[in-house]
Amino acid sequence: MLVQKHILLIGVADWNIETLKYSINSGLKITLIFNNNIVLEKDIQAKLNKVIVCDITNILLCVLHAQEINSKEKLDGVVTFTEYGLESATAIKTLLMINGNDLLPIILTKNKQFMREHLKKYAPEISIPYKLIHNKQDLMDFWVAMGGAVIIKPTKGGGSINVKKIFSKDSIKSLNYDFTHETYMAELYIPGDDILNVETISYNGQHALIVIGLEKISTSVNSCCITDIILPAPNLSPELIERIFNAVRSFLNAIDVKNGINHTEIKIYNDKIYLIESQARIGGGYIWYMAQEYTKYKQIEMCTRLFAGEHITLPAKFNNDTGIIYHNIWILSNKPGRIKQIYGFESIKLHPNIIRLDINISIGQFISCNHDTTDLIGYAMLKGKDSNEINKIRLELRDKFYLVYDDESIIMVF
Repeated sequence: MLVQKHILLIGVADWNIETLKYSINSGLKITLIFNNNIVLEKDIQAKLNKVIVCDITNILLCVLHAQEINSKEKLDGVVTFTEYGLESATAIKTLLMINGNDLLPIILTKNKQFMREHLKKYAPEISIPYKLIHNKQDLMDFWVAMGGAVIIKPTKGGGSINVKKIFSKDSIKSLNYDFTHETYMAELYIPGDDILNVETISYNGQHALIVIGLEKISTSVNSCCITDIILPAPNLSPELIERIFNAVRSFLNAIDVKNGINHTEIKIYNDKIYLIESQARIGGGYIWYMAQEYTKYKQIEMCTRLFAGEHITLPAKFNNDTGIIYHNIWILSNKPGRIKQIYGFESIKLHPNIIRLDINISIGQFISCNHDTTDLIGYAMLKGKDSNEINKIRLELRDKFYLVYDDESIIMVF
């Protein structure tokens, strides 16, 4: 009789029950450790072997829970689809010697300084000039050396928190960073507001491309905050797709990725490909959902099976021209204020081209300015035949759905 594989799932990605459902669909025995950041429906709980509420960023506590679980019901693997669970998951994998993300790729992708040092040595063709920053003078010196355009960011962290574009001396003088208690680094700013998202899955050292998407960076907020995600990325020739994938494949080999999912961000400038960053997880902000809708490849289910020790199939060759595109709008606020009205939300959800519409605020709530991708106030995902149709839909919906402040000013979503 076949014994059901047992896998430990750390956290729930995108704070969304759907990511958990796709892991459950794998048919494996799943034990969940999570932050209690979502409400688990009774039918979901019934399909889980066990649920443990725990801070998933507390590596030691997660390891202790995993050891206890493994002593009673042997674990075959551990998996996480959220950035916050990666270090705990790989520590469990390493100590219990079960399937999961390897240690080196997680160490490198979770620390931007280590990543840059490693790429400088092993993949210089996609690396970017950088410098560790201890104070404003360090930043000023690097800013001058790079010609007056850099980005500063914490060496650890995600969600574009405290990531700033520095184009002037005044920007440096006005920085309010605590260089004593947090480590920062600066990188040469690669021009352009477009970033390509490259979603991949690896199996026994073989890397496969799932999809390439396009992020547009907001110019209305003083940060590196994404406003739009388009999937698949438009205007990519087969030759350019191959170049992009080869660059990402070289990167994955350089950091010794053997198994699992990776979300890698690149920029192309003057026909050169630069690696911006990468994480061993699904693309956040529903990129994973858009990728699944477009390609029909169930990356969450496949990766869950992979780390349980099962055989998986890799995705078919990426097709950039299926006659349909997905467009995800991240709803931002560029001014603080109290919300007086949310106009048109229920009716707009019924539009045939809207795949999903989520608002994380309520009437009477005070909202602040967006400074990073962790404090967005909602999402709107559209589907259309091409960019022209998406633009027409946005124009059609612009006056039908918006947010009103107490002072009668508005946030236009579309």
